[in-house]
Amino acid sequence: MQKSTLLPVPRSYIPTTTIGSLIYTGGGSDIVAGSLTDTTDSFVFDPVADNISTIASIPRATSNTRGLNFCNQLYVLGGQFPTPSNEVDIYDPLSDTWSVGMPMLTARRNAAMDTDGTDHFWAAGGYDGTGAVSATMDIFNCPVSPCASPTPTPTPTVTPTPTPGRIVLTANEKRGQDRVQVRLSWTGATSPTINIYRDGVRIATVQNTGRYADVLTTHGFFTYQVCEAGTRNCSNEVRVRGL
Repeated sequence: MQKSTLLPVPRSYIPTTTIGSLIYTGGGSDIVAGSLTDTTDSFVFDPVADNISTIASIPRATSNTRGLNFCNQLYVLGGQFPTPSNEVDIYDPLSDTWSVGMPMLTARRNAAMDTDGTDHFWAAGGYDGTGAVSATMDIFNCPVSPCASPTPTPTPTVTPTPTPGRIVLTANEKRGQDRVQVRLSWTGATSPTINIYRDGVRIATVQNTGRYADVLTTHGFFTYQVCEAGTRNCSNEVRVRGL
């Protein structure tokens, strides 16, 4: 959708970025006697109100570069036509003031530039100070982000409820003429005593030695399970055959 408001003056190659819901500019090219001429004009555009206002002018005339939103401030890196600069100008929307930051390693214009918004800039290619196409890249890395961080809100410390260990039960059968000895073995239990269940009925409470032997003297199938005494932390079920 085309907005009805216009810049107070015609400009091109404008360094521009969005901060919040507003669009900020710093510099841009005018045409004087048929030639591109850099300016220091700077503006802010409110798309909702469809209104453009003048802000403090960027300290140097520049164009042919990008504006980047870094820590909610407008950074204008290099640029200038036809001879590029390595100057970095920083606009603070809260105070409506500009400052000069750390210069880029390489003076360049019309370069590909971007930032992650918190601790990195990248500037690649473009034209260098001799007017030649550049194949280099500058990377700015700030190990500790200068972006202001809100004071974290303390959160209550919750003491987690210990998760019971998984008890694994196995069974071996030793068959005799008139009986079957069922040898139970388990791992993972941590309580001092263990309840032994056969077909859902507790048949014994024993010390947690990891072993128990039961004797079957009837036909059929039987299901065993062990649980830590006084808890619901139980093993898997195992099924064995009687006589």
